[in-house]
Amino acid sequence: MHEILHALGFRHEHQRNDRDQHLTVLTKHILPEGRDNFEEYKSGMSSYGTSYDYNSIMHYGAEGFGTERTDFPTQQVMQLPNIAGSSVPHLFLATTGRAEFWRVDLTTKSTALGFVAKTGQALPISRDNHYYAGYEIKGKPHFIQYNFITGKARMCRADKGKVFDPGRSADVDAYTKAHLRSETQWEKRFTQIVPYLFGSHTWLLCYAYGSGYFRWKRISQSGLKYTDFASGKWGSGWDSFFSFEIAGHPYVFRYNSKSGRYQFGKIKAAGYGFTIFDKSGRWATGWKIRPYVRKGRTHMLLYNLRTLSYSLKRIDASGKGATVLRKGKLPKDLLSLVPFVRDDDTFLLAKARGNHFAFLNLRLKGYPAFRTLWEDGMTTLETKHEIGQRDGLSEAGIYALKAMYG
Repeated sequence: MHEILHALGFRHEHQRNDRDQHLTVLTKHILPEGRDNFEEYKSGMSSYGTSYDYNSIMHYGAEGFGTERTDFPTQQVMQLPNIAGSSVPHLFLATTGRAEFWRVDLTTKSTALGFVAKTGQALPISRDNHYYAGYEIKGKPHFIQYNFITGKARMCRADKGKVFDPGRSADVDAYTKAHLRSETQWEKRFTQIVPYLFGSHTWLLCYAYGSGYFRWKRISQSGLKYTDFASGKWGSGWDSFFSFEIAGHPYVFRYNSKSGRYQFGKIKAAGYGFTIFDKSGRWATGWKIRPYVRKGRTHMLLYNLRTLSYSLKRIDASGKGATVLRKGKLPKDLLSLVPFVRDDDTFLLAKARGNHFAFLNLRLKGYPAFRTLWEDGMTTLETKHEIGQRDGLSEAGIYALKAMYG
């Protein structure tokens, strides 16, 4: 349809002479052979009075002719709840300057989908000092976008929409955008925000790696407000910090990669504060730890890219320790590993040198071969819009077609 409309006289929507009022074209991210497709028509092109359409069938996607990306977002990752009727995993990934929703499909062999498709950008980010933490309120995924330099915290909800799946040639449900619900001012310099559910409330344990300062916050049931609770200081240096649940009760785990110290604890009956079970536990140093839930049990993937080793542990039913399930060696040239679960099978989203990624199962067999990600060549200036083609003409497109041919 896109090429048929070219034959009928339509030009690219993103080449309109008013396009700079609606989006930014990032020429440095566009392959040289494709740059003529992004040049603005100063004359000789009429929009027939129609408004700019980010989803026009004549609009390239954000990554059209994009160059290889250099900031694959795996610094902070959350697996979002499955959408009803689908087992396709959905991920929220954030890193310097980016926060994105992704849809992972391990069954579709379409290279157009590339096994992983960005379905939307969470919120525009003007600085690279953000930390994210996800939680659920009334069954809907929410997250905090926190700037640890300014202390500004945004409470957001992940909303669903439709995206086109080339492998199925149909629209599918996916998380596509973030709805900003409220914005507040917190203390500065938190480097860990650990959410957990206690009773009917979501709690946040906020911790500053450098100073050891901590603060408990409780989110209101509406998800719009919070209340501060106890604060104080622990030792600094706990760089892995997460919560998990056993029999409906929240527990916490923390690990210091420099000293190897680890601790399991149980949240107290008040909803904040926790009791440490063993203060002297030690593992090897240098682990990066990624938690995930499989068959109702919390697991931990520990990996060390210096020694190219990994250890898979499952947290014991008592919540006081973890059992090693498997150990092994990692492939060379990996930069990061992120576990996620589909149909009770665990996969790893792996980034390798050269800005390539692959899916690995826990036998570390490639699924499939490594692939390359691409930079966005265009970004929107209007936060309520996302760039992406619809399947067919809009009413404005039909109007323009009639105007051209009477």
